[in-house]
Amino acid sequence: MAARKKTTKKKARRSSATKEYPPDVLRGLARSLDSAPAPRGVLVRGDEPYFRFQAVELLRAAARKRGAEVSTHDAGDSEFNSAALLDDLAASPLFAEERCVVLRNAGKLLAGKVRAGLADSVGRALVAFLGREAGEAGGGLVLDAESLRKDSKVAKAMTSGGGTIVECRRLWDSPPPWSPNADPRSTELVRWILERSGEKEVKLNRDQAAFVAAATGNRLAALDDQLERLRRGGERELAEVVGWDASASPFDVAEQIVLGDLPRAMAGLESLFTAGFEEKGGGRKRDLGAIVQLLLSALNGKARESLAGAAALAEGLDEGEAANRAGVPSWPQARAAFTRRTDLRDADEWESMLRDLGALERCTRRAGTVDANDFSAFALRWRRRRAPGRN
Repeated sequence: MAARKKTTKKKARRSSATKEYPPDVLRGLARSLDSAPAPRGVLVRGDEPYFRFQAVELLRAAARKRGAEVSTHDAGDSEFNSAALLDDLAASPLFAEERCVVLRNAGKLLAGKVRAGLADSVGRALVAFLGREAGEAGGGLVLDAESLRKDSKVAKAMTSGGGTIVECRRLWDSPPPWSPNADPRSTELVRWILERSGEKEVKLNRDQAAFVAAATGNRLAALDDQLERLRRGGERELAEVVGWDASASPFDVAEQIVLGDLPRAMAGLESLFTAGFEEKGGGRKRDLGAIVQLLLSALNGKARESLAGAAALAEGLDEGEAANRAGVPSWPQARAAFTRRTDLRDADEWESMLRDLGALERCTRRAGTVDANDFSAFALRWRRRRAPGRN
């Protein structure tokens, strides 16, 4: 294989590490609410529903403390009443000087996923509410949204009117891409488990916290339940109390397979085909047909990307140029994963892997089925090993 031209991406990777630790964000929000009135509008956004819920509850409690009438609406609820929401945004409160309107799952509503034509009317009402002078049918607005763009009309109206955005991202549950071999006990998820166990008066060391994380996955509500079981479990052994309930992601398992990390690949396959995987909305999917198709798609995508990159490197391109040619996204984790894969195998090996995947894919179209055993055999064939002649 041709010598690789290294490019450094430390600046970009370090910037991804500067995102504030979410529990610190919540503690800062609580302090600010204790010392000053809440902003006119608050957008609580991010992909961790556990933290978003806590942030909204802090804001609701602060509104009640200052005597506001709190009206809560949930666009994700089957009984969501859009007319009641619009009325709360337009009318003056009846029993208090101000009203705090809370809208959960606002992202779905404003993206038009709740009801056709509703997004525009609600969006205009939200902007109008934020544009009023304080005290004029006034109060506060709290929007809870997994993904609402900062440059959306509503978000802009909120920040221009003195509002704020509270970021509630998921905790990092693996070592950073610039240090893939770092101690897995040093992740944010393990840190949170240790902090939360202290709040619940459950004694855990870092090894035990890492076990709880591995057994449960990055689902904070489920982790909270595990810690509560431990609190009630008394002197029983950790493994007796904590049930193994983690669900692997098809894309993570595919990554371990193509990297040849056999122990992790096998553990991931067992979890995936036994417990299913967690969907974006928080539910769990156990459809074996869907798991097979997602896993094949992920494996094919990673192998094709790696083949294109390895071929580009063999031509003498540097890492960044090879990644661009292969269509690798620019975010740091994707580039780091690409580098690990192309360090491991050359273009001939990736092409051979694609042929094996093609044979596996053809099996799904015949009468026979493809299951965990077939993927385990594939992982065993492509376990980590050095190519002949490679230093």
